[in-house]
Amino acid sequence: MASPPGGHRRQHIGASGKGAVENGSGLPAIAPEPQFSVLSGPFTSDFSLTLASSDPTAEIRYTTDGTIPTDSSTLYTAPISINTTTQIRARSFNTGSLPSVVGSEAYLKLAADAQAFTSSLPLVVIENFGAGSIPIDIKEPAQMSIFEPIGGVTSLTSAPSIDTRIGIELRGSTTLNNPKQNFSIEAWDQENDDKNISPFGMPNEGDWILYAPYNFDRALIRNALMYELSNQAGRYAPRTRFVEVFQNTNGGELTMADYVGVYVFMERIERDNGRVDIEKLSSKYDTAPLIEGGYALKIDRLGPGEVGFTTNINSPQQTDVPTKFVYVEPKEDEISAAQANWIQTYLNDFESALYGGNFTDPVLGY
Repeated sequence: MASPPGGHRRQHIGASGKGAVENGSGLPAIAPEPQFSVLSGPFTSDFSLTLASSDPTAEIRYTTDGTIPTDSSTLYTAPISINTTTQIRARSFNTGSLPSVVGSEAYLKLAADAQAFTSSLPLVVIENFGAGSIPIDIKEPAQMSIFEPIGGVTSLTSAPSIDTRIGIELRGSTTLNNPKQNFSIEAWDQENDDKNISPFGMPNEGDWILYAPYNFDRALIRNALMYELSNQAGRYAPRTRFVEVFQNTNGGELTMADYVGVYVFMERIERDNGRVDIEKLSSKYDTAPLIEGGYALKIDRLGPGEVGFTTNINSPQQTDVPTKFVYVEPKEDEISAAQANWIQTYLNDFESALYGGNFTDPVLGY
């Protein structure tokens, strides 16, 4: 295993380090979380993994298929030989105690050609342990490792700065069949719940995008450039970082055949103090002034179960295909009837002013 170089910050999202807990309520203690002798990361030579518990009477059970260990999972009795890409999830059990929290570590075996690869850009490795193609509209468990430059050079043989469980799915519509695919990523905790990470120093959040510039952006920079100009002008746009990506879906060693190109690692647009900083609009806010804020809309294709809405007046360029607005905040199944009516009326009034005969009037215009 490559050990973290001195001074290199690493966000390891795996074992939580929690031990036995007495909660004072009369409930049983929680068994201590098992400890791993080796943390997640790449390796080039086979090694033995040791699991241990601070409670000598506890038994440790583990899985290699990504599932949460139960009291009938494989019992740990001796060091585990790690000779290929492997995910180990472990849990301690003890009579009279509740099972421990789950600990997970993932070990990525590098083929010779991947060991030799270097870049001036950060590297992102997506590993789903042989689960096959990334699905559409359903997040599949996987592991994401991020490697950052050290002295201007990034190598897969160094320690990852972030190593975390994720849920990943394909992103897009017309781009779904591109050879270079886009991905939506959600950082996960051990229970597959959304968890915050801070890649490349960006504000903590759980939802991210790997955008694949392709046939509409052969220079690879169009979106990233405009987002950067917007941010420099003081208007929020998703923060971005160019990266090179490896995607291993067939199991086994990570090789250069798993290299999928230059991507843009970027924030997903959503309500958050570090992203789109708008107030959460409660469904109870149905009168002014509370009803007037906290909306986010997009012009896009409808998702499953969405209806969206059109305005009364559309721009001259779009009279044949009316603009379809889709609710983002609040979502369509959360917005109240009063709120939906308010935001639709607001947009209709805006368009009436914009396309009306008095559009330049300081009072009647937009």
